Parts: sequence; C-alpha cells; structure tokens
Amino acid sequence: MHFEEALIGNTELSAQSLISERYIASNRFNVRKGQEAKFEKRWADRKSRLAVLPGFRFFTLLKKGTDEGLSTSKSDNYISFTIWEDKQAFDAWRTGDAFKEVHGGGGIVDFVNLLTTALFILDGKPKPAFYDSLLPKEGAERLFYDAPGGWRQIVADGKSLLKPDVFAVFDRYQVEKDNQLDFEKHLVSRNANFSKVPGLVFFNTLRRDAPVADDGYNYIDLGIWKNKEAYDEYKNSVSAEWLPPVEFTRKVVRDTYDGKLCLVSSLGP
Repeated sequence: MHFEEALIGNTELSAQSLISERYIASNRFNVRKGQEAKFEKRWADRKSRLAVLPGFRFFTLLKKGTDEGLSTSKSDNYISFTIWEDKQAFDAWRTGDAFKEVHGGGGIVDFVNLLTTALFILDGKPKPAFYDSLLPKEGAERLFYDAPGGWRQIVADGKSLLKPDVFAVFDRYQVEKDNQLDFEKHLVSRNANFSKVPGLVFFNTLRRDAPVADDGYNYIDLGIWKNKEAYDEYKNSVSAEWLPPVEFTRKVVRDTYDGKLCLVSSLGP
C-alpha cells in the first residue's frame, strides 16, 4: 500500500495522517492482589449482548503478564479491550440500553461501585483510554467462540483464574508531534505479511484518541496471538527490524497480557 492511499483529510489531525479503520475503547484497572479471580468472575457473570451489537468486532479482558521490558505501570494489571467498527458504533452502544443493562441498570459507575465497595476488588478508579486503529491486518489464525445472546457462558468460581483464550503483545511508543507523520509513513512501509504468520490472530497500530496521553504513550503496536508459544516461536525466528527507527520515538516499551473471555464477530477483529 502506498502512503497516499491511506491518508485522510481529518480536520482534527494532520491532513496526512493515516485513516482510522476501527475504534478501540479500553478501561485500565488496578485489581488488588488476591482479588484477581473475583474480578474475573464479575466479568464472566455479566449479562451482556455485546457480541450481537451493531459495529462490534472484538472483545477481551486482558490480564497483565510478565513484562518483556520496562513496565508502563506497576498498578494497572487488567484492561477491558473492545474493538468497534468505528466511533459511531461505540457511541451508539455507550448511549444505548445495552450499556445500561450490562452496567447494573445505570452505567459504568454502578458496575465500578459494585467492584470497589462490595468486594473491595479495585484499588482506585478505572482509567479509560480510546484509540484509532491504523492498518488492521488479520493473521493466519481464525477464532470462534460460542456466545449465545452475545456473551460467553463460562463458569467462574471466584477462586481460580480463568483460562486464557489468546496472548496479547503491546509495543508502546512515545512519538513527538513533529515525528508523527514520519512514524505513520513508516507503518505503511513496513514489509510484513502478517496473513502468513502462524498463530497470529490480528495486528494493528493504535493511535491514542486524546491530545495528551495520561501514560505518555500515544501509539501502540498490538498483536493478538493464539497463545504465548506461537508468539515466542515468531519472536525467535525473526529480527526486530520491523520496530520503528529510534529517531521516530522517545521510548519503546513491551508489555504482554493473557486475553480472557474473548468474543469475535463473524467479520473478524
């Protein structure tokens, strides 16, 4: 793909920024030590129609694993991560009845209060983060999870952690404003055929939908893998040349997660 083919004239961005092809909504949680299984049970037991809602593409609850590099945060150990077709689909869900149903009838505040006050599960409030999805690519691995009515039917006892469905790798970048266009040009020029990578489910780059990122990272390369073994095999077979050149970024950090309670639309991520 030529860079010019992936441009968008968005007045909120540079006229040469990459077009957003998905929209990603996430919430970062600091779950108290020893309360992880209870936290996962609350998610497993939710009554949700998420997977059958218009514009839904992918969901997973991410549990932070052993970092391969420096940790971006010592406290945020869970992330709820949802991919939507576009921001309009996310907004329709956020303002609709399905959102109220899954959050206890009122909204996200009710669900968070249930976690924090009733079970003392969370330490502090969740921190939302929203992203544009750039250049999404499906890998060789295809996923399907039965979700009658729009949610997985998984038994959680609140004592044992849920079994992971996928493995996620986040490469987080600090890119200065003056370097963002060159950084995005590099994303287009990367010669990586992800569709032929065994065990890879999905790959894309996330651009933070905020003037200032609270964690300092405004771009993320995200890879969703079938499991950690598939990722390790790929990592050990190739070099790191696909990472952005150092002149584009101030800092690069890699974090890994176990993805649980996955949902995937029939269109894929």
